[in-house]
Amino acid sequence: MIVEALKSLEVDINSIKVDPRNARQHPEQNITAIKLSLTTYGQRKPIVVNKRSMTIEAGNGLYAAAKALRWPTIAAVFVDDDGETAKAFGIMDNRSAELAEWNIPTLQDLMSELDGVGFDIEATGFTDAELAALDYTTPELREHTLEIRPCPMLRVLISVPVDQAAKAQEAITALGTIPGIEIDYGAND
Repeated sequence: MIVEALKSLEVDINSIKVDPRNARQHPEQNITAIKLSLTTYGQRKPIVVNKRSMTIEAGNGLYAAAKALRWPTIAAVFVDDDGETAKAFGIMDNRSAELAEWNIPTLQDLMSELDGVGFDIEATGFTDAELAALDYTTPELREHTLEIRPCPMLRVLISVPVDQAAKAQEAITALGTIPGIEIDYGAND
């Protein structure tokens, strides 16, 4: 379903085509997420199509998801770009999205608010594993679990000749006094 505000941009989905040289790939997981978005919220932004070639400059994934859902139409805006501008815009559209970052505390608050009113969290596009990586748990689970925040660790292997071990031991022991550092001794036979 195309939202009402975009109805005037509706075109036959078969009148346009994907960019065969789109550098951004859309694996099944991505298309599944876009399909979920389209079925839950409808199409809320148009794809961008080059009117010279009828090729999509931005929105190839959205188009693929709409085709998979067997939509007869899609909302599109048409631009009159030369080949170089079309290529550059397609790259920039994808790259600029990659450069965004999540504000994790705000995201956690938003997820908690949605979960609190019974909203289907899957409709946000996050999987359970991704939510776990963000340290998000539902309020019900939070009551029954310990809060564990993984700490990024760097494992360093130091090889010391056996006859030099006593000299290295002092430095290694000093490192072991720093909170959070774990020392694991072992012989390499």
